Amino acid sequence: MKHCMMTLVAIILLSMSCVCGCGSGSSSSNDDDQTAVTISRVNDTYYMVDLYMTKASHYEIGRQYALQIKKNVPDFEKHIDSILVNTIELLQIMDPYIDFKTLSTRANAIFANVPEDYRQEILGMQSVFSSDDDTQDNGRLSKNKLLVYALGPDVARAGNCSASAAFGSATENGKTIVGRHLEWNDYTLEDLSYLHAVMVTHNGSKSIVNSCFAGQLFVISGFNTSKVFAAILDSDVAEEYKLYGNERSYVMDLRYALENNTTIQDVAGFLSRKNYAYDFNIFLADENVAKVLENDVDTPFSGLRTSTSVLKDDEDLEPWPFANAISCVNFFVLPETVDNLDVWEGNMPRWDSFITLYGQYLAEGKITTDVMKEIMSYPGPEGDCQAENGAIWRADDGDSVMQSIIIRMDTLQTWISFQPAGKDPITKPNYIKVFSGSPF
Repeated sequence: MKHCMMTLVAIILLSMSCVCGCGSGSSSSNDDDQTAVTISRVNDTYYMVDLYMTKASHYEIGRQYALQIKKNVPDFEKHIDSILVNTIELLQIMDPYIDFKTLSTRANAIFANVPEDYRQEILGMQSVFSSDDDTQDNGRLSKNKLLVYALGPDVARAGNCSASAAFGSATENGKTIVGRHLEWNDYTLEDLSYLHAVMVTHNGSKSIVNSCFAGQLFVISGFNTSKVFAAILDSDVAEEYKLYGNERSYVMDLRYALENNTTIQDVAGFLSRKNYAYDFNIFLADENVAKVLENDVDTPFSGLRTSTSVLKDDEDLEPWPFANAISCVNFFVLPETVDNLDVWEGNMPRWDSFITLYGQYLAEGKITTDVMKEIMSYPGPEGDCQAENGAIWRADDGDSVMQSIIIRMDTLQTWISFQPAGKDPITKPNYIKVFSGSPF
């Protein structure tokens, strides 16, 4: 089986505002006076979403965001409903008893532990998408459907991702260059491809950028004003879901961590040793270095892996040989973590491909943004975009690359390749420059 459970693609999506900042609670304003939220379509490719957090309460931000979606994002409810239906069908391959009620129960349990400001934003959105009808495949978005969507990575997962970075002596100016793939499940690729978004939450020093999909408020791939980048990747993707009632939302916590911390260590520290339903990796980078937070909720163990960390003693795991580069796929490699190297057949070949690619390019010179694009677009030795054959760029492989992000962390210049709406999975990236410099 080519897919294993990961952050539910159909459910993954983005950005929310910080626990500190504007107050909570409902605010009455005219529906036409939506000054706190704007949405614009860019090149018929993605939505630019701006949330001005100082202009309204968190509840009102959520309400206005939902109203702007209804106004500017065609067929949004239809797409999300379809995503949920297809996601459940996929999850039933692993567990035939999973249904929407299962996901709704999980989402409501975790929602109780979401920071209050973020809860208010979701409640504001639910005041617009306010139906109590949870009927599946009806093209409408109920309050419960919205909540499942809002907490997708915490309640279901069905895909895989990858990331890498070079820094220090490996790059031209010694500054970090990041490459990150968001690999979405092919069951939901068509609907999600209509919802690409880049969101900026404007809130002074707490401002963040998030590359995501329209309608969600957590961080998938983002960076803050301190030039700290963070992206979610799952690990142990076939592990049984565990929910005891005290789990937090790790994607909401990641948003809070980016909004309220200025270093990799502090972002990682905030997420460490808390109760979450899933194991996960967080890929982290700043101007000078990149690291990976490996969070094994079963052990439990949280460790910040560096490029020189001692790794597991496993004959199948090729040691990482580069002091100024690092990569991450969908397993843990720190010694204290669960043994999940072979849970998914694409893990080992992709790890090996990153080592081969960095070895080749570093032998020829330095890593530039163009070289990073080449690394992340590697279709594998057979050119078939299949992870089990070592492809970094995946297409029609159970999962496909939905968004690929290249960032210069010193300037915050950002390029993103977006899976075109309604098209078959692309076999090579179509990078466009989203930010020419800092968006803050």
